[in-house]
Amino acid sequence: MQAKHHTQEFHTQQAQAARLLLQANLAYGESNSGALSHIQRLQARQECRGYLEEVIALEPHSASALGLLGRVEMDDGQLEKATSCSAQAWTCSLAKHSNTPTWATGL
Repeated sequence: MQAKHHTQEFHTQQAQAARLLLQANLAYGESNSGALSHIQRLQARQECRGYLEEVIALEPHSASALGLLGRVEMDDGQLEKATSCSAQAWTCSLAKHSNTPTWATGL
């Protein structure tokens, strides 16, 4: 019974992380929208960062979240942080998909 509960909890956590990552991507899109004011774009970027922090808290090795956080850091001019996030995303992706011939194309 305990194993079944743990499995359900794990899948619930994965689903929550996936929803948050979708929200982060939507917010990131808004942060690059020419239709919004500069202030609105900055707010969207902060919203994106908040979602990504939640994803990473749930799934610290999420290559998608780390890669997007790298782009957010780059947009903020934080090149060292951007490089670090991108390197972490690469490492996480490699660890998860190294046996797949096209694993690097998704980054």
